[in-house]
Amino acid sequence: MNFTILLLLAVIASILQTVFVSLNWMLILVLNQALVGEPKDVAWFAFAAGLIFDLFAGFPLGLSGTIFLFISLAVFLLRRSFPIPAAFIISILAILADFCFSFLAFRQVSFSKSLIFTLVFLPVYFFLKRFAVKKKGPKL
Repeated sequence: MNFTILLLLAVIASILQTVFVSLNWMLILVLNQALVGEPKDVAWFAFAAGLIFDLFAGFPLGLSGTIFLFISLAVFLLRRSFPIPAAFIISILAILADFCFSFLAFRQVSFSKSLIFTLVFLPVYFFLKRFAVKKKGPKL
């Protein structure tokens, strides 16, 4: 996806998350990009999305960006080591990422909230995966 479209989706997700629904929509976007995107694009998007979320949610500036960056790095390294085609493995990654973010940002973990997060993440992942564009070029 185009970076400006992703940032627009990040702003919409921040507004949706902070005003209407307390589900972590930003983490859904970051995980989606970490699973289908290029590493350099994922790193920039994860940090920018975290900064946008910090501005809307009132967190200390850079907290969510750093957490999203570490989560996307972990998912990218797992993706690079193992192929991740199964929805079961993707859902386990989503639960672990939500646990990680909830613990680091709020110091609390809710298993039921993580299950709801995973049930929302899977359809969004498979929908947005269709729009992912793989760059074809020489591997360095």
